[in-house]
Amino acid sequence: MALTVGLTGGIASGKSTVCSQLAQLGAGIIDADVIAKVVCQPGLPAYQEIIEKFGRKVVMADGQLDRKALRNIIFNDAQAKVDLETIIHPRVREQLLAQLAESTHMVTIIAVPLLIEAKMQYLFDRILVVTTSRSQQIKRLLQRDGISEQLAKQMIGAQIDDEQRLHYADDIIDNNGDFNALTEQLEKLMKTYQKLAVNNQLTH
Repeated sequence: MALTVGLTGGIASGKSTVCSQLAQLGAGIIDADVIAKVVCQPGLPAYQEIIEKFGRKVVMADGQLDRKALRNIIFNDAQAKVDLETIIHPRVREQLLAQLAESTHMVTIIAVPLLIEAKMQYLFDRILVVTTSRSQQIKRLLQRDGISEQLAKQMIGAQIDDEQRLHYADDIIDNNGDFNALTEQLEKLMKTYQKLAVNNQLTH
Protein backbone atom coordinates (compact mmCIF):
# COMPACT_ATOMS: atom_id res chain seq x y z
CA MET A 1 0.00 0.00 0.00
CA ALA A 2 1.56 3.27 -1.12
CA LEU A 3 -0.64 6.15 0.12
CA THR A 4 -4.16 6.01 1.56
CA VAL A 5 -6.26 9.18 1.77
CA GLY A 6 -9.54 9.35 3.67
CA LEU A 7 -11.81 11.88 1.96
CA THR A 8 -14.73 13.52 3.74
CA GLY A 9 -16.88 16.64 3.69
CA GLY A 10 -20.39 17.84 4.33
CA ILE A 11 -23.40 16.75 2.32
CA ALA A 12 -23.42 18.28 -1.20
CA SER A 13 -19.88 19.62 -0.75
CA GLY A 14 -18.80 18.02 -4.02
CA LYS A 15 -17.11 14.84 -2.79
CA SER A 16 -18.27 12.80 -5.81
CA THR A 17 -16.90 15.38 -8.24
CA VAL A 18 -13.58 15.43 -6.38
CA CYS A 19 -13.41 11.62 -6.49
CA SER A 20 -14.21 11.57 -10.19
CA GLN A 21 -11.44 14.05 -10.99
CA LEU A 22 -8.89 12.32 -8.77
CA ALA A 23 -9.72 9.04 -10.53
CA GLN A 24 -8.99 10.72 -13.87
CA LEU A 25 -5.65 11.83 -12.42
CA GLY A 26 -4.77 8.22 -11.58
CA ALA A 27 -6.04 7.61 -8.05
CA GLY A 28 -7.90 4.49 -7.00
CA ILE A 29 -11.32 5.27 -5.50
CA ILE A 30 -13.18 3.37 -2.78
CA ASP A 31 -16.60 4.91 -2.05
CA ALA A 32 -18.37 4.10 1.22
CA ASP A 33 -21.73 5.25 -0.23
CA VAL A 34 -21.42 2.73 -3.07
CA ILE A 35 -20.51 -0.01 -0.58
CA ALA A 36 -23.49 0.96 1.62
CA LYS A 37 -25.86 0.46 -1.32
CA VAL A 38 -24.32 -2.93 -2.11
CA VAL A 39 -24.54 -4.28 1.45
CA CYS A 40 -28.20 -3.20 1.65
CA GLN A 41 -29.34 -5.14 -1.41
CA PRO A 42 -32.41 -7.39 -1.02
CA GLY A 43 -31.66 -10.75 0.53
CA LEU A 44 -28.55 -9.60 2.39
CA PRO A 45 -28.43 -9.46 6.22
CA ALA A 46 -28.41 -5.63 6.46
CA TYR A 47 -31.53 -5.43 4.25
CA GLN A 48 -33.38 -7.91 6.49
CA GLU A 49 -32.34 -6.07 9.66
CA ILE A 50 -33.45 -2.70 8.27
CA ILE A 51 -36.91 -4.08 7.43
CA GLU A 52 -37.19 -5.71 10.86
CA LYS A 53 -36.31 -2.37 12.49
CA PHE A 54 -38.27 0.06 10.30
CA GLY A 55 -41.00 -2.06 8.68
CA ARG A 56 -42.17 -2.53 5.09
CA LYS A 57 -42.78 1.21 4.72
CA VAL A 58 -39.11 1.59 3.77
CA VAL A 59 -39.38 -0.87 0.86
CA MET A 60 -40.36 0.20 -2.66
CA ALA A 61 -42.57 -1.79 -5.04
CA ASP A 62 -39.53 -3.34 -6.74
CA GLY A 63 -38.21 -4.65 -3.41
CA GLN A 64 -35.36 -2.17 -3.10
CA LEU A 65 -35.01 0.00 -0.01
CA ASP A 66 -36.74 3.36 -0.25
CA ARG A 67 -33.81 5.59 0.62
CA LYS A 68 -35.94 8.72 0.57
CA ALA A 69 -38.31 7.25 3.16
CA LEU A 70 -35.38 6.11 5.30
CA ARG A 71 -33.78 9.53 5.06
CA ASN A 72 -36.98 11.26 6.18
CA ILE A 73 -37.21 8.91 9.17
CA ILE A 74 -33.64 9.33 10.39
CA PHE A 75 -33.56 13.10 9.98
CA ASN A 76 -36.58 13.38 12.27
CA ASP A 77 -35.56 10.73 14.81
CA ALA A 78 -32.07 10.70 16.34
CA GLN A 79 -32.46 7.16 17.70
CA ALA A 80 -33.57 5.86 14.30
CA LYS A 81 -30.39 7.35 12.82
CA VAL A 82 -28.29 5.51 15.40
CA ASP A 83 -30.22 2.28 14.75
CA LEU A 84 -29.63 2.50 10.99
CA GLU A 85 -25.95 3.32 11.37
CA THR A 86 -25.51 0.40 13.78
CA ILE A 87 -26.80 -1.94 11.07
CA ILE A 88 -24.89 -0.46 8.12
CA HIS A 89 -21.59 0.98 9.39
CA PRO A 90 -19.82 -2.20 10.57
CA ARG A 91 -20.56 -3.92 7.25
CA VAL A 92 -19.40 -0.92 5.23
CA ARG A 93 -16.21 -0.67 7.28
CA GLU A 94 -15.46 -4.37 6.76
CA GLN A 95 -15.94 -4.17 2.98
CA LEU A 96 -14.04 -0.89 2.74
CA LEU A 97 -10.98 -2.32 4.49
CA ALA A 98 -11.15 -5.46 2.33
CA GLN A 99 -11.15 -3.35 -0.85
CA LEU A 100 -8.34 -1.21 0.50
CA ALA A 101 -6.20 -4.29 1.18
CA GLU A 102 -6.63 -5.31 -2.46
CA SER A 103 -5.88 -1.88 -3.98
CA THR A 104 -2.83 -1.76 -6.27
CA HIS A 105 -2.90 2.01 -6.88
CA MET A 106 -0.08 4.27 -5.75
CA VAL A 107 -2.70 6.64 -4.32
CA THR A 108 -6.03 5.32 -3.03
CA ILE A 109 -8.82 7.73 -2.07
CA ILE A 110 -11.35 6.35 0.40
CA ALA A 111 -14.50 8.51 0.40
CA VAL A 112 -16.39 8.28 3.69
CA PRO A 113 -19.01 11.01 4.34
CA LEU A 114 -19.11 10.21 8.09
CA LEU A 115 -15.38 9.51 8.39
CA ILE A 116 -14.88 11.69 11.48
CA GLU A 117 -18.16 10.70 13.14
CA ALA A 118 -17.28 7.01 12.65
CA LYS A 119 -13.80 7.66 14.13
CA MET A 120 -12.06 6.27 11.04
CA GLN A 121 -9.55 9.09 10.66
CA TYR A 122 -6.78 6.93 12.14
CA LEU A 123 -7.06 4.28 9.42
CA PHE A 124 -5.49 6.38 6.65
CA ASP A 125 -2.20 8.12 5.92
CA ARG A 126 -3.88 11.47 5.26
CA ILE A 127 -7.29 13.10 5.65
CA LEU A 128 -8.66 15.26 2.84
CA VAL A 129 -11.62 17.53 3.63
CA VAL A 130 -13.77 19.07 0.88
CA THR A 131 -15.34 22.32 2.04
CA THR A 132 -18.05 24.55 0.64
CA SER A 133 -20.32 27.27 2.00
CA ARG A 134 -23.67 26.46 3.61
CA SER A 135 -25.48 28.44 0.89
CA GLN A 136 -23.77 26.35 -1.80
CA GLN A 137 -24.74 23.15 0.01
CA ILE A 138 -28.39 24.20 0.17
CA LYS A 139 -28.39 25.23 -3.50
CA ARG A 140 -26.86 21.92 -4.61
CA LEU A 141 -29.24 19.85 -2.44
CA LEU A 142 -32.29 21.63 -3.88
CA GLN A 143 -31.03 21.02 -7.43
CA ARG A 144 -29.80 17.47 -6.86
CA ASP A 145 -32.54 15.99 -4.67
CA GLY A 146 -35.52 18.23 -5.42
CA ILE A 147 -36.23 18.65 -1.71
CA SER A 148 -37.51 21.58 0.34
CA GLU A 149 -35.12 24.16 1.71
CA GLN A 150 -36.22 23.19 5.22
CA LEU A 151 -35.21 19.55 4.70
CA ALA A 152 -31.93 20.64 3.10
CA LYS A 153 -31.13 22.70 6.21
CA GLN A 154 -32.11 19.77 8.44
CA MET A 155 -29.80 17.44 6.53
CA ILE A 156 -26.89 19.86 6.82
CA GLY A 157 -27.63 20.48 10.50
CA ALA A 158 -27.64 16.76 11.26
CA GLN A 159 -23.93 16.53 10.39
CA ILE A 160 -20.88 17.89 12.16
CA ASP A 161 -19.66 21.20 10.74
CA ASP A 162 -16.55 21.87 8.67
CA GLU A 163 -14.75 23.38 11.64
CA GLN A 164 -14.81 19.97 13.37
CA ARG A 165 -13.73 18.16 10.19
CA LEU A 166 -10.89 20.59 9.55
CA HIS A 167 -9.44 19.80 12.96
CA TYR A 168 -8.40 16.43 11.46
CA ALA A 169 -7.53 17.64 7.94
CA ASP A 170 -4.10 17.19 6.41
CA ASP A 171 -5.35 18.61 3.11
CA ILE A 172 -8.26 20.89 2.20
CA ILE A 173 -10.09 21.41 -1.08
CA ASP A 174 -12.20 24.58 -1.30
CA ASN A 175 -15.13 23.80 -3.59
CA ASN A 176 -16.77 27.22 -3.61
CA GLY A 177 -15.31 28.20 -6.99
CA ASP A 178 -15.91 26.95 -10.52
CA PHE A 179 -14.87 23.66 -12.10
CA ASN A 180 -11.55 25.05 -13.33
CA ALA A 181 -10.60 26.27 -9.85
CA LEU A 182 -11.37 22.82 -8.47
CA THR A 183 -9.36 21.09 -11.20
CA GLU A 184 -6.34 23.30 -10.53
CA GLN A 185 -6.38 22.47 -6.80
CA LEU A 186 -6.74 18.75 -7.45
CA GLU A 187 -3.93 18.59 -10.00
CA LYS A 188 -1.55 20.18 -7.48
CA LEU A 189 -2.79 17.91 -4.71
CA MET A 190 -2.41 14.76 -6.80
CA LYS A 191 1.22 15.64 -7.59
CA THR A 192 1.85 15.98 -3.84
CA TYR A 193 0.14 12.64 -3.17
CA GLN A 194 2.19 10.90 -5.88
CA LYS A 195 5.43 12.16 -4.31
CA LEU A 196 4.28 11.04 -0.86
CA ALA A 197 3.33 7.64 -2.27
CA VAL A 198 6.83 7.16 -3.69
CA ASN A 199 8.36 8.17 -0.36
CA ASN A 200 6.04 5.73 1.43
CA GLN A 201 7.21 2.92 -0.81
CA LEU A 202 10.85 3.78 -0.24
CA THR A 203 10.47 3.80 3.53
CA HIS A 204 8.46 0.57 3.82
